[in-house]
Amino acid sequence: MSTPQAKRRGVEVPVSVKKKICQRKIDHPNASLQDIRQFIIDETSLTIGKSTIGDILKNKDKWLDVPTDSGDQTRAKHPKHQSLDDALYLWFTDMSARHAAINDDMLLTKAKQLGEQLNITDFNYSRGYLHRFKTRRGIKRKLYEGEADSADMNAVQTGRGDLQRVLKDYEPDDIFNLDETGLFYRLGPNYTLATQKVSGTKKSKNRITVALAANATGTTKLKPFVITKVNRPRCFGKTYNPET
Repeated sequence: MSTPQAKRRGVEVPVSVKKKICQRKIDHPNASLQDIRQFIIDETSLTIGKSTIGDILKNKDKWLDVPTDSGDQTRAKHPKHQSLDDALYLWFTDMSARHAAINDDMLLTKAKQLGEQLNITDFNYSRGYLHRFKTRRGIKRKLYEGEADSADMNAVQTGRGDLQRVLKDYEPDDIFNLDETGLFYRLGPNYTLATQKVSGTKKSKNRITVALAANATGTTKLKPFVITKVNRPRCFGKTYNPET
């Protein structure tokens, strides 16, 4: 006689998440249940089965008409340890005021540290707890706002034509290309957790720049060299001499 399988424990889905699922389907009609499931995991860290998502979508008109805050805070309003909840949010707001980038792992790690300081031993620092904490406090993933430079494609096409005219009298072995690759070792992430829109801060320009050069046929490759702040090329830690 086969042993019956244990019934899978259901996941409590807040109204805000149900509305998000329905709105996602409206915005992306061709999205599959798996696509929507992955979107919800990325957005809320809440793992929901595809069958649950299908049931929610069958009643999407109902969920879209319900106010977001009407039934979203049943358990979220009353955390098990209010002192931990308040301490974690105080740390979060302090880090946000310092323009620090914050993610889920950082929040969970800090929650455990605060729990130890508060002598809390009967608590599970799970992703479900993290989701409820962010829901209570209105914390969401936000991109830093800022403008990105766009390339002038007309100038690119003109430059290519000029370059071809200049190089037409040279042999491929005599045509060299030099390019730089930079490591911005103090550059922070481009997103954070926040309760409202966040503006981007001035990004650090500190970097290590390595220049690589080779001819068009690949038969000659120059030694890589580093461009320092004072613009003195150095090759493998020594001053670069183009004649060697």
